[in-house]
This record gives sequence, C-alpha cells and structure tokens, in this order.
Amino acid sequence: MKRLISLLVAATLGGMPGTTTAAPPALLNYQGNLTNAAGTPVNGSVSMTLRLYTSASGGAPLYAETQNVTVASGQFNVQIGAVTSLGLPFDVPYFLGVTIGSDPEMTPRQPLTSSAYSFRAGNADAARSLLSAGGASLVRAEAGATLFVGENAGPVAGTGGGNNTATGSGALGGLTTGFANSAFGANTLLANTQGVHNTALGFLALTANTI
Repeated sequence: MKRLISLLVAATLGGMPGTTTAAPPALLNYQGNLTNAAGTPVNGSVSMTLRLYTSASGGAPLYAETQNVTVASGQFNVQIGAVTSLGLPFDVPYFLGVTIGSDPEMTPRQPLTSSAYSFRAGNADAARSLLSAGGASLVRAEAGATLFVGENAGPVAGTGGGNNTATGSGALGGLTTGFANSAFGANTLLANTQGVHNTALGFLALTANTI
C-alpha cells in the first residue's frame, strides 16, 4: 500500500495571449510525494492511474489515463493529458483521483485549482460571441463583413445579407435579408427587415423603416 502525502496540480499552457503560436497543450502538471505505508519514500517506476471526477467522493470518472511514472526519493512529476487527451470543458469543479498499481484509489481526491480552468478561455464557443453579459451577446462578428456591437444588436445569428454594421442596443435587431446597412445608436433601423443601403445615426433613427 502506498500513500501520497503532498501534491500540486497546475495547468501547463504553451504560448502567450495575443501571439500567433500554435494552440497551447491541454496538460495538467501534477507533482507529488509518494511513500509506502511505513512512510519510506518510493524509488523506481510505478503505474499511476489518474481520474477526474465532478465530486469529491463517489460517482464515475469523466476522464482517466494510466502512465508509468518515475519516482525518485518519493518525488514525481507527471503531465495529465500526455497519454489521453483532456477533452473536458473545465466549466465545473473537478477532483483528481490517483491510483498506484493495484492499490485502491487514494483518498481524499484533490480539487483542481483555478489555473486548470484557463482551458475554458480557448474553447471555440467564444469564436462567434466575443463578449457577452447576462446571456446577451455584446459583440458579434459574422461572415460577410458583418459586425454587431451592443446588447441585442443585429438579428439572430446567421441572418442578414452581409455587409451590415450595427452599434447600439437593438440596432438592426429585426434584419432578415437586408444588406449593406449601417446603424449607429440604440434601436436604429430596428424594424428594418429587407431594406438595403440604409444609414441611420442617432437614437431611434429610422427605427420604423422596414424595406
């Protein structure tokens, strides 16, 4: 029977925000101190199974991988995700369970620290809605040189004929197939559905215009 007497779990991310380097590796750096039941530091290679759960006890793991880990004077370092890719969204708390060889899983499970949740920042769900608050999209860029800025600015994603720009709450909110419209101000061109080549500037400007 072996025991883990200390550990550190932290995210290892390559690249820096704003650079054009390749996507950072989704790896968790995990360090610990492993002893036997008598408290003697372990030396050699051990089979280590690492599992991630959403609860501190019980439940089924959402992720698991097994690695052969080198331990020297009890000290080891392993990167979770090196064998099996980490595909979790990291949008809820996770707990790490560790099993050495055929021993039972060690207790207690270790909660992941906040650094692991930086993975969430790279998820693709941020591609369309660049910024949001309270469930409402504040900035949305779409194909066809289209940009909407403001709460509920622009129509439902994917509608509109392209080359539209709206800045302000509700601006161009009713657009369906209209294109090449520019609306600046709250609720400008709000009722515009199919109209094209319109420019509205100021609060409620051209708000009743439709086609």
